[in-house]
Amino acid sequence: MPFINKSKSEKPKQIIDLFEESDMTRQFIKDSIDDIVSNLSGQFKEPEDCYRELIQNAIDSETKQIDISFDVEKIDQNQSRFSVIFEDHGCGMSLYDKEEFFLKLFKSKKENDIKKIGKYGIGISSIFQLGLEDVIVESTGTSEKTGETESWGRHIKEISSLPSNADYNIEPRKGTKISLTRIIGNKDLKKHKDKVFEKVAHYCERSRTPIYIDGNYINKEF
Repeated sequence: MPFINKSKSEKPKQIIDLFEESDMTRQFIKDSIDDIVSNLSGQFKEPEDCYRELIQNAIDSETKQIDISFDVEKIDQNQSRFSVIFEDHGCGMSLYDKEEFFLKLFKSKKENDIKKIGKYGIGISSIFQLGLEDVIVESTGTSEKTGETESWGRHIKEISSLPSNADYNIEPRKGTKISLTRIIGNKDLKKHKDKVFEKVAHYCERSRTPIYIDGNYINKEF
């Protein structure tokens, strides 16, 4: 992996911030995006397997429910922007969490918590194998230093060409909302929606946390 400083027998030493605000990092990602996606996706049979990671993060946030929905914006007769939106109502992420852990490989706030599932530092970074155009994240969390509520939004755009961030303010919400957008053929819309149902049900239908996809309850009893 060209972007990780490690030996064959050692855990990675260097923490990589995929979207550090520097021209050098952005250019490096542009030049290396295929290698990054290939290395991240090696653990998955299909790109959509990464939906499991988002569900695990939501469960770790101690949400009482997970809602997954779709949004379609038609571009022309052939293509549309297709968004899959994951929304939880858990503890959210503070500003510190955003800067220290969000989209950083091999670094996780949960790495010392044996009760948490997603503690290995890949997590949300696995979404980039989907060939996304944009990612929008909105979250409200509690500062560990001050105890105050902090809300933030981040728009990650031009992922396939020259990635960049745009941070913005949001109204306080409960938990985290993540929107994944890619351009697909109009004839493939149903296939992509069905794939969300398939993957979430396959990995998560036995979850104790209620999960709804487009308003449909997908959990099954043990």
